[in-house]
Amino acid sequence: MAVFDPILRSLIARVVYDGPAFSGKTTNVKQICEAFPVQQRGEVYTPGSLKGRTMFFDWLEVTLGKLGTLPFRCQILSVPGQRARSYRRRPLIHSADAVVFVADCRIDQIDETRRCFALMRRYLRERGEVVPFVVQANKQDAEGALTPEELAHALRLAPSMVTVPAVASRGEGVRESFNAAVRAAVSHTKRRLAESGVAGLAGQPQDADGLFDTLLELEDQVDDMAAEEEPTEEEMAEAG
Repeated sequence: MAVFDPILRSLIARVVYDGPAFSGKTTNVKQICEAFPVQQRGEVYTPGSLKGRTMFFDWLEVTLGKLGTLPFRCQILSVPGQRARSYRRRPLIHSADAVVFVADCRIDQIDETRRCFALMRRYLRERGEVVPFVVQANKQDAEGALTPEELAHALRLAPSMVTVPAVASRGEGVRESFNAAVRAAVSHTKRRLAESGVAGLAGQPQDADGLFDTLLELEDQVDDMAAEEEPTEEEMAEAG
């Protein structure tokens, strides 16, 4: 969640990329990194990766100008997509000011996309506040891929929901998805500022190493937590 860093006197918000395995979450983060000049961003950091796969999260931080008079930075994270690592998604989504759900639009992957989408909706409801999200209809170049309209129908999205067509591997739709999420995160941060003021958001911002340590502390609970990370029939029905 957004935090005001009293030392650097800047606001920091978080955009989290969620979705099933191989849907293109890490690809989005890497494409965003390439889109920004080095003066505005760090490098993509993926702690504990295994054979190129994200086991915990991908991390990128970029500077986006100002929100009012305060410098505004954005932490961009992606979650692990593997079912066996699903329990690690919850704290990452809980920390988001906006979420980009990266849907795999290949027809043979729609069931897994619906499963992950249902869990994301659960985690957002657990926050007890409205957290905005954007849906990216990725892999539009795949044969027989669902169109954004077909995906919206399959996930039972509201007509007002932003659904961005994308081929993330070619950079198509990446910036549009990110910009929509940042606008949503800014609106969410402004609401919190209106409610609490800058002093209410003041705190020590979490860095990548601190987040990694937090997730490592969950590992002792993995057996108990993993059993919870499947959507109910009602949640699946809600997700299409």
